[in-house]
Amino acid sequence: MLLSAAINRPDGSLLPPSAALGGELSERIRKAITDLMRRGLAEERATIQADEVWREEGDRRIGLVITDAGRSAIAAESGKETDKGAGETTAATGGPGTGHETTESGERLVLAHRGS
Repeated sequence: MLLSAAINRPDGSLLPPSAALGGELSERIRKAITDLMRRGLAEERATIQADEVWREEGDRRIGLVITDAGRSAIAAESGKETDKGAGETTAATGGPGTGHETTESGERLVLAHRGS
């Protein structure tokens, strides 16, 4: 859901987290973001928006944006839709490119969400 929210924002920012994720930068979301960055699906970028700050270095505010690889992951998930019914998608079993990933801590993430 972090990447699907970012892809719909003009600047591609992952932050602030969507209301569906609680709207706050919780420890769970921080771990998920760290994993997305490690896999090259998100990257740090300077920001001036207070609600998009991931961390700060002195006076410099650093936010997070979706990468081209992150956009490709969303596009791959979008391509798995079926024609069975409105808003239905095929089930993903997990793993790279499925839109359902597992962090190093074993937490399952839904990287893309397509609603009706």
